Amino acid sequence: MMSMIDQQAKDSPISGLGVIVMAAGLGKRMKSNHVKVLHQVAGQPMVLYAVDVALRVGDHRIAVVVGHQAEKVRQVIEAGTTGKPGAQSVRIVEQTQQLGTGHAVMQSRSVFSHDGEARPAHYLILN
Repeated sequence: MMSMIDQQAKDSPISGLGVIVMAAGLGKRMKSNHVKVLHQVAGQPMVLYAVDVALRVGDHRIAVVVGHQAEKVRQVIEAGTTGKPGAQSVRIVEQTQQLGTGHAVMQSRSVFSHDGEARPAHYLILN
């Protein structure tokens, strides 16, 4: 059953909203050898929950910033979004050095400023 919030997001994405999903961290505080964003929650990697929300609420491109074990994360995101509405708007950007959230946001600039399109008026950062 779809909640009222889910229904509203599905019916009307927020105009002028670009979404940045942070998926580059090392996950040191989790004390796990497994990639933080790929930990399973209710049968799905954590990062896919954030990407699913981004697909529902934004009307611009979605930047997913990857870093630690980037290729594994990229494969999971690509497999998890294939065939979903809006999947073509997901762009994966690599942060080769993990220098913090501000640096990660800067890595996503190219996603929102090419092809002569207007930049989003607002950004949602999912961390």
